[in-house]
Amino acid sequence: MKRVVRIAMAIALGLVVASSVHAADTVNVALNWNVPYSGWAGFYVARAKGYYEAEGLEVKWTLIKGSNPVNQTVASGSAALGVAAASSVVVAASKGLPLIAVSAFMQTNPEGVIVREDSGIKQLKDFVGKRIAINPANPTSYLFEAKLARAGIDKNSIDFINVQPEAMVPLIIKNEVKGGLGYWDWQAINIRKEGVPVNVFVMSDDKVQIYGNVLVANREWAKKSGDVIRRFLKASVRGWIDAFDNVELAHATMMKANTEEDPNFLRQALAVSMKLIGSPATVQHGFGWMEKANWEALQEALLKGRVIDKPTDMNNLFTNAYLPANAKDWGKRQ
Repeated sequence: MKRVVRIAMAIALGLVVASSVHAADTVNVALNWNVPYSGWAGFYVARAKGYYEAEGLEVKWTLIKGSNPVNQTVASGSAALGVAAASSVVVAASKGLPLIAVSAFMQTNPEGVIVREDSGIKQLKDFVGKRIAINPANPTSYLFEAKLARAGIDKNSIDFINVQPEAMVPLIIKNEVKGGLGYWDWQAINIRKEGVPVNVFVMSDDKVQIYGNVLVANREWAKKSGDVIRRFLKASVRGWIDAFDNVELAHATMMKANTEEDPNFLRQALAVSMKLIGSPATVQHGFGWMEKANWEALQEALLKGRVIDKPTDMNNLFTNAYLPANAKDWGKRQ
């Protein structure tokens, strides 16, 4: 009889184990660059430390070149979640893509126009007649057009050339273009590393505060998968706190993810990226919190810049509803 009981218990235990294994939810996350980027450090740390696994999630990364393709991937259902620039989400939503931002984990925008110090470009009007490299897949072009429009400058007065992202840095270094659209924590560091001094024109100004990378979901999928999103964000918050508090851990994790990266470059990039995550709003409300006024200001800038021709309902564009309880553990980090 005891043997029968032991067998029954073993079978029951096996069923429990099997059930827990099958209970893991697979979450495909599309990331907006084709190599691991310092601005994703918290997510990579969360996976490396098993925080997603602890939440019953199997997280897989899909690296994609550009925010626009990420938005299309999420909208099509090929990825559950995506990391994309906030501006690109507004543009995608205006075109009818069923997207909703669920966390502004990067509170400050890392995008800008990187110009050589010897270019003669000291203010916006100096861009007129200059050759500037852009990548159509990079939403910085939207923000720059809107910024020019706010300043009353015709975008057609600038000699824009379309290039692939990897060509941006070499073109600026060789002085074949006077500047290019890119990131403070990526292209600008690489150019300075080659001995070329540069300045960065940021996209935010006194009229518009712009979020950087946000976590975006397919709107219909989000309605059915709120618990998955909360668990993903709960684990991510833990990862970002660890990355912020222990930059050496973040550095080691990202170097493991991309062994060909220059360690010194990555150290500089992480120093910049970590400054972009916190804000007074996250101190008050928690990690990833979003303000309606900031989204409205961004959308208004894109409307005025004629980047989009119609507004999107803010109720469909973003939500704080999925932010987990531990978001407030972020505390005063900024």
